Amino acid sequence: MKKLFFVLVVLVFGSVFAKETSKTTQRVVTPTTKKLTDQQIAQLKEKALNTLNSKIWVISLIKEGEKKPTTERDVLKFDNNVLTSENLVSKGFGGSKISLVVGPDLGIGWETVQKSKDGSLAMWKGELKGETIFGSLNIISQKYGNESFSFNTASTLPVVKPSIGETTTTKETETKQETTKDISE
Repeated sequence: MKKLFFVLVVLVFGSVFAKETSKTTQRVVTPTTKKLTDQQIAQLKEKALNTLNSKIWVISLIKEGEKKPTTERDVLKFDNNVLTSENLVSKGFGGSKISLVVGPDLGIGWETVQKSKDGSLAMWKGELKGETIFGSLNIISQKYGNESFSFNTASTLPVVKPSIGETTTTKETETKQETTKDISE
């Protein structure tokens, strides 16, 4: 009799818990991202390039893999899709063209690989969020060794490009005047 009572109790409580569990179980819904047209993607990339090109980016480079990470400053310039780094130019690296990608969250990612005269590589991978950039830099070099950094924006400065009329010097103006004078005589 006790065994029968115990079995009934287990069955009753088991069905109560099973029913309760089924009430609280929710279906997992994965978020869907809106499919962008090629034109919308191109517009997002153009806006990102305008933001990148319009500033001089002062960044903090944090060296990874050390007990006490060291931080150094660098200045990045984007000009017509080409990235240059003041620190890397001093080590023989030239500028390189960036490629952009639009992420599922509509964030803009960029990356590039720079090559130095001695064959070293600097691989940049970054993200643009509003008015800040952050990401990673990995340098593969026989001369300097392999180094890994993370970076983020410390500050930005506006890019000031001279207007067309302001680029002539006084000497150029005098030469133009002399040339005009010779022709008229």
